[in-house]
Amino acid sequence: MKIAIDVQPTLHQKAGISRYIEGLINGLGEADSDNEYLLNYFDFRKRGCPVETSRNNFKHNSYKWIPGRLAGRYWRYLNWPGYDSFFGSADIFHFTNFLIRPVRTGKSVATVHDMSFVRFPQFTEPKNLDFLSKRIEKTLANADEIITDSYYSREEIVNCFSVPNKKVHAVHLGVDERFYLKWEREELEKLKKRYNLPNRFILFLGTLEPRKNVLGIIESFLIFREKSGLKDINLVLSGSMGWLSESLNERITELKNRVEGVFHIGYVNENDIPGLYRASEAFVFPSFYEGFGLPPLEAMASSIPVISSRKGSLNEVLGDAPLYVDPENYDQIADAISEVLQNDEKRSKLIENGLKQASSFTWKKTAKETLEVYELVNGKRNRQ
Repeated sequence: MKIAIDVQPTLHQKAGISRYIEGLINGLGEADSDNEYLLNYFDFRKRGCPVETSRNNFKHNSYKWIPGRLAGRYWRYLNWPGYDSFFGSADIFHFTNFLIRPVRTGKSVATVHDMSFVRFPQFTEPKNLDFLSKRIEKTLANADEIITDSYYSREEIVNCFSVPNKKVHAVHLGVDERFYLKWEREELEKLKKRYNLPNRFILFLGTLEPRKNVLGIIESFLIFREKSGLKDINLVLSGSMGWLSESLNERITELKNRVEGVFHIGYVNENDIPGLYRASEAFVFPSFYEGFGLPPLEAMASSIPVISSRKGSLNEVLGDAPLYVDPENYDQIADAISEVLQNDEKRSKLIENGLKQASSFTWKKTAKETLEVYELVNGKRNRQ
């Protein structure tokens, strides 16, 4: 089979969808040496392929004559021209960021990561909400098969849009092996200096936006500091500012001027993220909604205890490994932070359970299950 994978989203953001695409491609490189893969992207500025691979059956396939944003406008308003008119033909086109593009030949697979924009529209930027809401039904109807990140999201897609059960496939994401690697003390000290990190801290990593409950994390941390008396524990927020982050940024600035211990370090280089987990003492993730939840799994792989909500797919993905909290109960979150930091027995058990839970999620497994969907689309596998 010739399989074309849309890697365009990795050019614009290095958050969850980008990491999904990179992990999938690395996993396919391990799992499949028979099929031919085209990594499709627009390269008007001639920056080169955003995803690296050395496998012989993978080809960087760029279109340099117009910007990707211009092509996006054509598709948005005219549903024209065919995606394959830019990138050539393929047996399967895998669109990795919610929406398919028009294709003249071949079959299409779409990864619809979650239903957050349907279930919680208040957490979605209005421009994206309008864009997705107007086009998601056409994608769900016209794509030959749908992939999503969890069984929770699969049920939401089926229930929200009456999509046939057999058309939607839950394929869990994976955890990269580099998160299991230990960092030497000297390396961690260099990392702390590079990002001006405090000596001891709890960590949040993700886009700073309402859905992630970052203000709730800050308020819970302040309660923790007041109740526990542990003034040497700090809070580090890592990630780019997202939608509706103005009030959050104001709150962070206010706290920096009033209280010691709250740090926002912004975007962290991909190679430094494993060390950032390792340097922390706990990972806090009381999100209001997740279609999967990759950061807490990565923290678990890094031998860091995790405090999490059960919202969305988090209970499915994280199992019994984290210390669960109500995302709206700041006192409970504060008490959980205290327990994780001060109860050695509880801490050790969380780390042990976390490593076991994370080990069942690999990108090679993600790739194999995705390949099964490709084979189903291409008639090489019978539908179960």
